[in-house]
Amino acid sequence: MYQPSLMNEDKLNHYSSVIKDLLKDLGIKDEEILNNTPKRWLRFLESYTLPFKDEFTDFKTFPTSSDDMVIAETHFWSICEHHLLPYFGKVYFGYIPIDKVLGISKIVRFIQFISKKPSIQEGLTQEIVDKLHKQANAQGSMVLMKGFHTCVASRYSNGWMITSAIRGLFREDKSLKEEFLKLVSNDYGSILD
Repeated sequence: MYQPSLMNEDKLNHYSSVIKDLLKDLGIKDEEILNNTPKRWLRFLESYTLPFKDEFTDFKTFPTSSDDMVIAETHFWSICEHHLLPYFGKVYFGYIPIDKVLGISKIVRFIQFISKKPSIQEGLTQEIVDKLHKQANAQGSMVLMKGFHTCVASRYSNGWMITSAIRGLFREDKSLKEEFLKLVSNDYGSILD
């Protein structure tokens, strides 16, 4: 989704000039790269700052009499706050509702929104479970994330990382955690290969 620039033209030109000088110092001579890549990179980086300026409040809930586990799955894209390079993968969010369920499209939109900022996967996992657990007023919640980190993969042979976070009944009742992992294992197992 296109967002209008929050950076005025003077700032864009100033930072572009600095990046252009850096690229020259690194030995890049191609004029197209020197003239256009700095602005492209700044626009890309700017797109990963929107959640710092806005709050996601578009949660919808629906009444339910069920207290059975609900699991939502989506892809995410983020940017490593240490290297400003992308990392991406899958997120699974499961919860045990009390009287209401969250709209699944809102779960997916929230995860995609909160991922659009510089972060580390460990912190992002905690943020997702804390916010969704609270919004669902759930008895228990769990998040499992598997991300491919380009900052690691570009230097070493593997860039995969798995993180999880649990709240409420998932922490107290190990069988719920096992049920969640079993339910996502078919899909989750395939991305481990």
